[in-house]
Amino acid sequence: MKLMGSYNRYMSIIELLSQSSPEVKRTFLFLRDLIFNRMPEAIEEIDLKGRLAGYMLTNGYRGTVFTLILSNKHVSMGFNRGVELPDPNGLLTGSGKIHKVIRFNSDNLLNDQALKDLMDEAIKAAKKRLNLSGKENDRKNNSREITG
Repeated sequence: MKLMGSYNRYMSIIELLSQSSPEVKRTFLFLRDLIFNRMPEAIEEIDLKGRLAGYMLTNGYRGTVFTLILSNKHVSMGFNRGVELPDPNGLLTGSGKIHKVIRFNSDNLLNDQALKDLMDEAIKAAKKRLNLSGKENDRKNNSREITG
């Protein structure tokens, strides 16, 4: 059963990236790996119509920590409740009252320690907000969901 879920997830990622440039694909996959390296318990939800992927600690919007939003020329990494995060390097942009983003037009920030620090702050804040311990959850459903 897990193999089928992995296969469906893989095919959804391929479909999500099918209309993207090589640079956008590379950036998306790098950021996706970075999210899973920093938050291995993440639940991934793909929205093909919205051209985005959500990464959550618990199911539903409330549990969302990050989003990866595809456009023709860049990938935006969204931070749920980003307005509440310390951002001494000014990486977060956007006019949203809650959600903030970092737009990746090139590889310039991908290996930046400030990005990793900001991600760690977002994960820590989400775990606190959701009353999750720093240890890995014992969630019954840790599957990655695919929506179309």
